[in-house]
Amino acid sequence: MADSVKIENLANELAAAIADYSEELTEAVMKAIEEETKDAVKALNTESPKLTGSYEKGWTAKKSYSGKYSKVNTIHNKTDYQLTHLLEFGHAKRGGGRVAPKRHIKPIETRTIENLTRKVESAAHGNS
Repeated sequence: MADSVKIENLANELAAAIADYSEELTEAVMKAIEEETKDAVKALNTESPKLTGSYEKGWTAKKSYSGKYSKVNTIHNKTDYQLTHLLEFGHAKRGGGRVAPKRHIKPIETRTIENLTRKVESAAHGNS
């Protein structure tokens, strides 16, 4: 009888420890998502092509979805969204020829994904 009580307590303690770890990890991931979203918007503001300044200042983020265990933030250009594809990939000129692409979104996207992955792995290993 005494052994079954100890095993039951062990099971309860283990379940509580796993729940605490899950909650701490979820909080760390949510915080990392917010930090990386802000960093990506700042990087886009500074590294975007500049002509009038409207395009570079138009970068913003919005919370698309947030649940208990998941979060989706969307980064977009609210002022000159039509230009994002044209500037990133280039486009045809009206009189013939092409405008060269100015890659500014993909490098920041790649860097953000790498940083977020590193932060999540660090949080999962307990290195917050």
